Amino acid sequence: MKTTRHIIVALASFVLAGCASVDEKPKKEMPIELARKVALYKTIQLSTLDEYGFASIGGRCDSVLFTSLCLASGGCVGTDIYQAESDKEPGRWFRHAVHDCFDTGESSSDISKDMFAGLAFALDGAEKLRVKQYGESNNWIMGRGPITRTYLTIPLRWQFTDVTQTSSDDDSWLPFPINTGYRAHLDVLSILLRAMSRGNKTTQIELEYLKRQRNRVPSNALFQAAYHKYADGNQERAAAILLDEKVFPADDLPTEANYCTDYLWQRDKESDVLPCEGSTKKHGIDFIFAAWVAYGQDTN
Repeated sequence: MKTTRHIIVALASFVLAGCASVDEKPKKEMPIELARKVALYKTIQLSTLDEYGFASIGGRCDSVLFTSLCLASGGCVGTDIYQAESDKEPGRWFRHAVHDCFDTGESSSDISKDMFAGLAFALDGAEKLRVKQYGESNNWIMGRGPITRTYLTIPLRWQFTDVTQTSSDDDSWLPFPINTGYRAHLDVLSILLRAMSRGNKTTQIELEYLKRQRNRVPSNALFQAAYHKYADGNQERAAAILLDEKVFPADDLPTEANYCTDYLWQRDKESDVLPCEGSTKKHGIDFIFAAWVAYGQDTN
């Protein structure tokens, strides 16, 4: 009963707080030492990409998501993300440049909502219009596989139209209790995308969610960057994490000697975020994407 009361009180406080929109705060200049590291990582990471220029994180069949985040933040220079789009059915996308993840059984679907969350950061104008047209022609079922994965929900559809959404309680979004692990990462991406579709405005409710994720994992630079982007514009904490050479070396990409997982911001388990044996270089997408969220397009 006590837990239930706490949930009710918390949700009520979110609703009361959610009446006003929150504008993105003015960006400050990226620290010089961080800008240098961003530039270095973007150069070195090219040798870590596969033969198609895609970043295989969690296996190649999640690569459209992470390659899109990489491109949005100015990395993966020269990669043609459109290799993953169908030539015969424009607007239909697959998980990798080779469109076989469903056929080989490496994934239970051709594409998924999280892949489109990544693409929404990377595509512009005509490219997004093709997604919209394909979606409308196929009842927003975007490929083969379980409809729970392939059906593009309304908030994600917003990202592939030119309609600017309002910032209000009606389109606020909050999972409760808050998610952890990769779901928390996708939640934060979703809030950032919603803010973009509203003209860089978020809601008090969503800002509260970002705050809770930041507090839950204070070492997550992406969560820090997303929260402070709308709270106060102060990115000192995110910058400090990105400048920590135990995690992100100053002269090379991180390896397993720095942290085990391939992309740091979607993992909470100690076994993923702590060092382990190995010397394979990471792609550095977690690093450059968090820097981009914190400091904006001028990091490209």
